[in-house]
Amino acid sequence: MKDILGYTFLILTFFSCADKKSKQEEYATKTSFQTEIGILKFDETITGFKFATKFDNRFVYSPKGKDDLSNEKRTSGYFIEALPDMNYGESKTFLESYNEIQKNQDDAENVGNFKMSVYDTKYGKAIMTTYNITCKSKEKALAVRGIVSNGKNAIFFVGEDYQDGVYSDKFKETFDSIEE
Repeated sequence: MKDILGYTFLILTFFSCADKKSKQEEYATKTSFQTEIGILKFDETITGFKFATKFDNRFVYSPKGKDDLSNEKRTSGYFIEALPDMNYGESKTFLESYNEIQKNQDDAENVGNFKMSVYDTKYGKAIMTTYNITCKSKEKALAVRGIVSNGKNAIFFVGEDYQDGVYSDKFKETFDSIEE
């Protein structure tokens, strides 16, 4: 399987509504998946991306969905993964380790502008990191990585934006829409 983004990635994003929606309208925008930790719900419509594939416990999305799997060029995308039996402290360590591995990939020429934020979401306590990646091929991406823990389980979000930051806020909104 080809990696849609050229990297393994996680992005957590936030859900926001410009106008108030009824509970029925809000629920209609949520996608639900059965995972090892139960039902995972999030708003997949925020980015406009399509479901591409499920790989192990990862639900992968990209602009053209399955059509992007055969694309040789890197494309923006994200995945969401359920991580059972992972408390907040373990989640934080997991994200820190993941970021270090990503920064030290053979194809990463330069990694910079690292930012981290910690906040509460509907699901639990979240940590989000963002940073810029320049590949040896000179392609540039904004990496969005996030993890949220409800104290028992965690959900990992990885996204990469190869469109000059067009999707980064949408990734954050998507991450924030995660709920039980």
